[in-house]
Amino acid sequence: MPKDLLSLGCASMLGRYSKNESVSILKHALYSGIVHFDVARSYGYGEAEKVLGNVLKGNEHIKISSKFGVLPSRKSKVFSFAKPFVRPFIKKTIPNSLSMDYENNTIIDVNLMRNSLNTTLKSLKVDSIHNLFIHEPKASFILDEQLTDSLNELKGEGIINNWGISGYQDTLRKIQVAPKNHNVPLYQSSMCILDALDSYDFQFDSIFSPYHRGFVLNILASFEEKKMFRKQFEEIANVDWLSYSPAFWAIFLLSILTNKRIVTATKNKKSLDECISAINNPMKLEKQTALKLIKIINQEYKNTLGAKNDE
Repeated sequence: MPKDLLSLGCASMLGRYSKNESVSILKHALYSGIVHFDVARSYGYGEAEKVLGNVLKGNEHIKISSKFGVLPSRKSKVFSFAKPFVRPFIKKTIPNSLSMDYENNTIIDVNLMRNSLNTTLKSLKVDSIHNLFIHEPKASFILDEQLTDSLNELKGEGIINNWGISGYQDTLRKIQVAPKNHNVPLYQSSMCILDALDSYDFQFDSIFSPYHRGFVLNILASFEEKKMFRKQFEEIANVDWLSYSPAFWAIFLLSILTNKRIVTATKNKKSLDECISAINNPMKLEKQTALKLIKIINQEYKNTLGAKNDE
């Protein structure tokens, strides 16, 4: 597998995924050749980094990106003892659109960053990490000089390889407008094949939410009965749409279009293997061909939205 083109996201570990499920998929990812893991101080009620650190055991060949700025939920942690009992009854909520509303009211400053990073390094059992992202700041966020200088000092000391901001594209567009934010070196942003054509020209390090929590998969699955769409798609791709799953197409086409690392989260080994297969697939498609196919998918998606609005 091309190094760094796929990262295992840890957002749901110790939340929707139990500790055993989390450890199992982490070990499977390592066995399968994944060398990058994406985590955050807030994931797993603040415990996901510890689980990741215990599995990786300071493996120097692994790259880890973490984030600070969203605080672990105190209330959720207090009641986390009940999670093993209620988890089987929790249903995954799939969005009904591509919109994503989130307002992070945490005060993000150098003190928060330093405290969070110290906990992150201790939990991961490492002296340094690959990237450190400011986690989903609000659209009005302004980088202050003290935080910028501190992050650059950490980079100079080799404690972090680089730093940036992680968030959804609509918010990042607003953040980037502020002059003091122009020097942000990296961005991690959401992207899927249903919004990739409208993506802003960020300096992307990686992209997350390629399935938009299952919404993209539901949309692509609905195309299986659309013969005209399939015919148009297959004439360009020279391959049967039904030869591969919606999950495969969602990752495969996005990887060609962006050539950036894709962060995906799952507890299912088969699902992870499918993502790896999409990255490694020997099917040769030029970027322009992938772009044409994504345009066809987007047009069919718009047709679907139009049909729903007419009902």
